[in-house]
Amino acid sequence: MHIPPLSTLSESYKLLKQTTGFAPTRSQFFETIISHSLPLQVVCPANIKIAIINSRGGSSIDETLTSRRMAILLTSHIKELWAHGDTYTSIPAWRTGDAEFMSWQAIKERRVQLGNSAITAQPMPKADWNDGEFMGESRTAFFTEKVKVNDKTCRVPCETIEELCLIFNNDHSQTKKIPAINKTALNSTRHTIKNRSANIDSEIAKATSIAINPENADSVFSELVKLGDIRYGCLIGSAEDSVKYRDGGEVRIFTKRNLRDRMRRAKEREGALRSAAIGESGVLAKNSYRS
Repeated sequence: MHIPPLSTLSESYKLLKQTTGFAPTRSQFFETIISHSLPLQVVCPANIKIAIINSRGGSSIDETLTSRRMAILLTSHIKELWAHGDTYTSIPAWRTGDAEFMSWQAIKERRVQLGNSAITAQPMPKADWNDGEFMGESRTAFFTEKVKVNDKTCRVPCETIEELCLIFNNDHSQTKKIPAINKTALNSTRHTIKNRSANIDSEIAKATSIAINPENADSVFSELVKLGDIRYGCLIGSAEDSVKYRDGGEVRIFTKRNLRDRMRRAKEREGALRSAAIGESGVLAKNSYRS
């Protein structure tokens, strides 16, 4: 059966039914996508621009990458789309011929180099990957505006559908036993930054909102520890320099160092976005003056 390069969610459900004889529910579809680290994309607005971060931490718009039509979703985005029906991303999906483009096979090979299985018919093990969960994303390029994602604009690459066909064909009975969606856990997955701690975003946001100095990691973490002591949200305990939280059926650790790194990355991205916006406004003003 011919699988188009990109399909809508509803088209994907039909293709899977026609190919495997198994019709996954929306929850089963997203559960499988997440557990196997499969990529999804989204249609972008016309003429959206891409900025590139330079070695000095600033950024500028790359005019050769204008009119980019697709963005990529990471696992934190996919979880939020599944649970809430919408999310935002600012990560470009590279096309064949782009300097940073990697085929799906190359991405799987890179995952092996990072110590993770390329056999996506088995769930991907959770680990701190050097390149994040690695969907082929860039660390130096981003859209100058966030792209909203919903079920209508989400697109499923043909490689993802092919992997899903293998998974569902391997064991229908196992797929049918996928547990029901845990709304309580998913409702705490409002992400802002790409990392493994996406499941405690709302708890960190709460700690930030009540911290004496929300810009200071020590102040924010002090409040996060207090929230851990009362088992707020997904938090289940705390120590002096770490909190424990539940991620699905697993218990994970989030440290003060993790928070510092997280806040640093957020500031770097915010600064890069601001630089890109200032640079674009300067170009527009200059062109307006010339005209």
